[in-house]
Amino acid sequence: MTYRKLDFAAPACAVAALLLSVLNVVPAEGATYYVTRFDDAAVADAAPNSGSLRWCLDRANTNPGFDTIKFRRMASIMIVPETPYRITDSVAIYDNRSILIAPDGPGFPGGFVGDSIFEIGDGVAAVQVTLSGLHLLGHSHPQGPRAVEVRGGASLDFRHGRAEQFDVDRVGTVYGASGSTVHLTNATFADNSMREGGAVYVTGGSLDIVASTFHRNHSGRHGGAVYVAPGTRATISDSHFADNRADQRGGAVHHWGSSLDVAGGEYAGNRAVISGGAFNLEVGTGRSATLRDLVLQGNEALTHGGAIARFGGGSLTVEGTSVWANVSGDGGGIYLAGGANELRGLDLQENLAKFDGGGLWFGGGGVRLRVEDSAFVRNLHALGGFGVGGGLYAGIGDVSVVNSTFSANGHTTGSLVNGGGLAFDQRVRADLIHLTVTEGDAAQGGGVWSHPLSTLSIRNSAFGESVGGGDCTLFGSVTHSGSLDEDGSCRFTSHGGVALDLEPLGDYGGPTWTRPPMAHSKLVDNADPSFCPSEDQRGEPRPQGSACDVGAVEAH
Repeated sequence: MTYRKLDFAAPACAVAALLLSVLNVVPAEGATYYVTRFDDAAVADAAPNSGSLRWCLDRANTNPGFDTIKFRRMASIMIVPETPYRITDSVAIYDNRSILIAPDGPGFPGGFVGDSIFEIGDGVAAVQVTLSGLHLLGHSHPQGPRAVEVRGGASLDFRHGRAEQFDVDRVGTVYGASGSTVHLTNATFADNSMREGGAVYVTGGSLDIVASTFHRNHSGRHGGAVYVAPGTRATISDSHFADNRADQRGGAVHHWGSSLDVAGGEYAGNRAVISGGAFNLEVGTGRSATLRDLVLQGNEALTHGGAIARFGGGSLTVEGTSVWANVSGDGGGIYLAGGANELRGLDLQENLAKFDGGGLWFGGGGVRLRVEDSAFVRNLHALGGFGVGGGLYAGIGDVSVVNSTFSANGHTTGSLVNGGGLAFDQRVRADLIHLTVTEGDAAQGGGVWSHPLSTLSIRNSAFGESVGGGDCTLFGSVTHSGSLDEDGSCRFTSHGGVALDLEPLGDYGGPTWTRPPMAHSKLVDNADPSFCPSEDQRGEPRPQGSACDVGAVEAH
């Protein structure tokens, strides 16, 4: 399937509307000051309202209203401050010429003394600050400064700017304290390294990221690029995260906040040593996280969730997302350990697990999993040895899989797996409704495998073309109706040993790949009407003929 090309340019009207929503109370218009000197002294120039950046900020801090600071000269200039720029009143700083602010760390001649280049707010007042077009360049020094600190009650709008090469022993290149608001638009964060939250760390506040880029950031613990700490509401839209890494959890994003909504964007080549190559989600009871319309490709975690790992008792929704070529120990693509999980319209292809669940792993205290309108293609157990569930592994809880296609899942050469397509371990209660499961390869159950203590209901599903292990190996309790298999191993009585006659795997409409039945297939008009949903995997109406077709899609 072709990846969607995402437009990371945010329309001006949308950005303006979002800014108005963030800045609830707009102070009265103040004065305009001009930066015409590029030393660090608080010195004025001869021209009115002109001087160094420090002088302009001193004036703005004492002048009522929302002041504006502009850089007047056209050349690119580097400013090297020795102490923080403290902002205690609302101000907007604009620059379009890549002014670099590069502080030396302690130990350098004239080294910077302080925690942050910009310190916004006093921890009480509702200060509103815009930094537009600034290029903030850091140094590598354990006690060096971060780029920006936003204190409680204050809000930052950082847009069209860059922050890069901050390598210090702190949290967040941009840090938002409890009660702060941080909004990033068309911002770039690159090559930063922090103790936690390589690019951004917000705790007990609000974080909004729009059309921004995060490349090669690093965290010594969690959140290679972004750390959403407890009590924080966060949204991320149409942004690009590549090659970020965390030494523990969340190669791109570590979420431990009150809510997270991610819509649009690409996450590629991110890495976590423990869990969540792209996203590590700690979704507590009563909290939620939603991921929509993403591309998650080539991410890696050593133990859990090559692209996504989730923990906790809250709710997770993932929709319309491509999960391709990710790698982990358990859950090569997605690892779900807890809570309620709704997955819709997912395209999981070519993910690898070293142990269980090449495409998807569910268990570890998981309560409920529902998968619908999704495709699992060529997901594998790989590393040698033995694994369970090439496409999907469920270890505990209630599972329902509806209108989904499983094709060519299983194991690599030298490895063995039970359940090439799907595997259900003990203490699982699973409903399989309108599935098409083909070309699976396993030691037992090329299509599906179940533990003796599991309970399965299989309705209107098709199994066949298995490469190894037979179509089904079902040790647990099974009820079925309207289902067919090719080799008779699924115990479907009158519907066993039937050729499926399917079209090749491909794009037949809808967001994911499918295998529709050919016109003459025994699957056509042969489903149990008691278990027929109103639409198929592609979103096409059911039935197309006199009755619903068996499998994930109606005949093409």
